[in-house]
Amino acid sequence: MLSGFRSILATDGPRGLLRGLIPSLFGVTHGSFQFMFYERSKAWRLAGKDRLGSGDYLVLSAGAKIAAGVLTYPYKVVQTRIQSHQSDYKGPADVCRKLWRGEGVRGFYKG
Repeated sequence: MLSGFRSILATDGPRGLLRGLIPSLFGVTHGSFQFMFYERSKAWRLAGKDRLGSGDYLVLSAGAKIAAGVLTYPYKVVQTRIQSHQSDYKGPADVCRKLWRGEGVRGFYKG
């Protein structure tokens, strides 16, 4: 680890240690959205009831996972495009621009 740290500092300087930080922060949003969707839908379903059944928990948790996946999936597509075709893109914004122009919304949900 120390060797990698030194290598990054030698080649890219201190800024190199922060490279990729912003895109990786998008990756953690999936769990946040899933938790939010689950808690909101649980409160909605519980309105006027004493308790929820196991089927409720199953459907609500699956629905929250699906909703979070649909919302955050474009991030994975952009990440994969950058990793697979580095020379074709200048960065995440360039991937988004080219995907939007070439394929529209559907391009963000390929795969």
